Amino acid sequence: MSQLKFYQYATWSLLFLNIAVLAFFFLTKPKPPHHKSPGDFQSEVIEILHLSSRQVSTFRELAYEHHEKMKSINGRQQRLLLPYFGNLADSASGLNEEDVLTQIQQLEREKMQETYQHLLEIKNLLDDVQVPRFKDFLRIFTDRILMNENKNQPPPKDSD
Repeated sequence: MSQLKFYQYATWSLLFLNIAVLAFFFLTKPKPPHHKSPGDFQSEVIEILHLSSRQVSTFRELAYEHHEKMKSINGRQQRLLLPYFGNLADSASGLNEEDVLTQIQQLEREKMQETYQHLLEIKNLLDDVQVPRFKDFLRIFTDRILMNENKNQPPPKDSD
């Protein structure tokens, strides 16, 4: 075998080896993590409760109505919070802080009542076979609500 043939075989072998390594890395590349969107929770609920197609359409309507109510309440709450904290910069605005706090508490109460009513409507949507699954749904629902609230809060400080 001549030296030229040896180098040709070596070159081709190394080229195929490099292509194989690149193909291996591209084909086994891990997929990016999948972040669930809020719409996925509806699909998860539908699966947990084993809703029929009729129930699914009613459930989606209930979820949409609840979402719109929460959006409305949050908007009203935001309109109260902006002047409340703006009062720090302009104390001559004459804003009654106690009235604002009472209104904010009332809106929080309204959120809780609307959510309770929403959950009750979902429970009433279920048939006798599905009712036992409602407990699992409720656990997941409350975990998500509590996790979302606690996610944005700073960790507790160590007490010395």
